[in-house]
Formats: sequence, structure tokens, C-alpha cells
Amino acid sequence: MTSELDFEVYDDGEISIFPTLAGTWEAKDRDGKGLCSGPVKDDVLFWARNHLHGPLPGVSTYVTSIRFNSVPKL
Repeated sequence: MTSELDFEVYDDGEISIFPTLAGTWEAKDRDGKGLCSGPVKDDVLFWARNHLHGPLPGVSTYVTSIRFNSVPKL
């Protein structure tokens, strides 16, 4: 990790994390694309890595619902 100005860079520049005006943290990739945000910096780093590299070994993701241009009805 290196710290420059108000943001921190992780994983050889793949992820930048910085505080937002709302008091949360936001992560972006090296191209400036937003990855995720949240109130806890360590959690934002975890999920940013998950978005870039996929889930940890032994963790499965299941799609339970797909919707296009619709809102689920209650």
C-alpha cells in the first residue's frame, strides 16, 4: 500500500481507495472505474479485490433472479 494525497493505492496500482464527502470510502480501478463503496475502508478493499479477481477460493455465487428494465412487484 502507498498513500498519496487523500487516497491509498493497493495491489500495485490496481485499486485506489479514498474517502468521500459523505464520510464513506470509495474504490476505483486503475482506469478510474468505480468498483464499490461503503462505510468501512477494509470492507471496501475486500469487495474491490473481489470485483477485480473474483471470489475467494471456496466461495460460490449463485444468481437467484435476473430482471431487465423492471421493478420487482411486492
